[in-house]
Amino acid sequence: MHAHDNTSLPPVSALVSSWARGRSRITPWAYPRLRALAAVRFTVGTFLVILGAVMLSGGLGGLAALPLAGAALNLSIACLDSAAARSAAHRA
Repeated sequence: MHAHDNTSLPPVSALVSSWARGRSRITPWAYPRLRALAAVRFTVGTFLVILGAVMLSGGLGGLAALPLAGAALNLSIACLDSAAARSAAHRA
């Protein structure tokens, strides 16, 4: 077997370290608005949970998985946004 010599890609450690820098994961537009974005994501997540519950009670179990999965994603990102907003408030 021949190994590929692709030197155009950065090493994995450089990718991990750039990802691990806290502030670089949040877009510059969103950083000052983290509390508002978290509130919107909590609201959308709650709406999706209610929609999924209504779909489940209507007998649409397979389709109810879509809004419930979206709710889980929105609520988890909202928790991360609110935690980042709290840590940013402590630094300021």
